[in-house]
Amino acid sequence: MQRVLLSLFILFFSSNLFSQNNWDMVWKMDQMPFQAPQVESQMAIVKAGFDTDQDGWGEFLCAYTDMPASTGNYLLMYEANADNSYDTVWYFKYPFTGATFAGIAVGDIDNNHKVDIVTTMPTTFTLANPSPPRLWVFEWNGVVGENKYGDYTSGTMEPTNAWNFDLPNNIDFRPYGLTI
Repeated sequence: MQRVLLSLFILFFSSNLFSQNNWDMVWKMDQMPFQAPQVESQMAIVKAGFDTDQDGWGEFLCAYTDMPASTGNYLLMYEANADNSYDTVWYFKYPFTGATFAGIAVGDIDNNHKVDIVTTMPTTFTLANPSPPRLWVFEWNGVVGENKYGDYTSGTMEPTNAWNFDLPNNIDFRPYGLTI
């Protein structure tokens, strides 16, 4: 019994001794993008851990969805720099007010070896005819180092695809959990 207790103590002590507990904050968002300085908001979702443009610098996606449509709700992509800072490299303005958190997923949904950013906006539409899209897909252009996602043929960025889930008009539908 003493051996077991001693072994557990050594295991616990060694895991704490060699664990990485020192965290340094290298960046924080001082101002919500696209909002006046006095406007408060909160990031509703963050997805991290990928390098979608394959340039060796990690990115993360985040969204805020608690603003009215007139002010705007955004999906934002930030990319790391060599100086412990992050730059906004891409964004999408949701076309309407959200009812809860946006859904975000990153992956290759059509298996063409180009990453896709997929996002949803849960919302309530009681007088929407026709039912608007609530899912948007933005496919990467495939150029290493370029953070271009979506269709740019019109001169402005548009989603590669959009879908309304084939919902009838005037439906309250709130998709927010996505997996690719």
